[in-house]
Amino acid sequence: MSSAAALAAPPEPYLVKDINPGGDGSSPSNLTDVGDTLYFSATDPTNGEDLWALNTDTTPPDTTIATGPVGTITTNQATFTFAGNPAEDTAKVQFWIDGEPYADCASPKTFTGLSDGSHTASFRAEDATGNQDPTPVTRIFTVDTSVDPTVDPPVGKAEIGTVKVKGPAKVKKGKKVTYRVKTSNTGNAEATDVRLKVSGKGVSFKRSAGSIAAATTKTIKLELKPKKSGKVKIAFKVTSENAGGKTVKKKIEIRK
Repeated sequence: MSSAAALAAPPEPYLVKDINPGGDGSSPSNLTDVGDTLYFSATDPTNGEDLWALNTDTTPPDTTIATGPVGTITTNQATFTFAGNPAEDTAKVQFWIDGEPYADCASPKTFTGLSDGSHTASFRAEDATGNQDPTPVTRIFTVDTSVDPTVDPPVGKAEIGTVKVKGPAKVKKGKKVTYRVKTSNTGNAEATDVRLKVSGKGVSFKRSAGSIAAATTKTIKLELKPKKSGKVKIAFKVTSENAGGKTVKKKIEIRK
């Protein structure tokens, strides 16, 4: 008789005649989970006898998260470390983020390019026989990149958002013309030391615009007096000491 651990299922036309060594062929009962094995004694037409072992493991591993974001984070990426338990009964771990289909992964796992808002990450372990953790471990966290983590305590961030220019597209050389530059602060903190610089062929202008409160706009009124004729591309640049900057270009035809 061969060793049960080294044998696969008996080929046809084998006839199963016993269940468990020395058994009477009746169905087994009261089997426990991991570690129980069914033994089949089979006979071929030449009365050769062999033994077939069948593992009855139906218990999946558990899944745990060792490290990962909790609550609100200020970057658009999140890293998790995780494992199946017990480790020796874990063949792999799978994940999903925000309801996407499960996929295989290895620890640590980093999610990048996350948008501001709530996110849910889930992990589940699986053993070699395909038993999956029926209660995957889940972590809910929030991304808020508007918060500046370099300041203690953290404060909001200011950001120059849209810049819009209103004014005539055709003007006369040497004649004063009025433009209005509307700029917004799309952050959640005050934009300070806001400045406007206008430049182009025959055009130059600079002005301090003070500050812009969080989530508000400011309109800067200015007069230009073009010195050269022709089609000119004029740049309207708004900057702030703590909110970045943005430039909008406008084509103007300057007539003699």
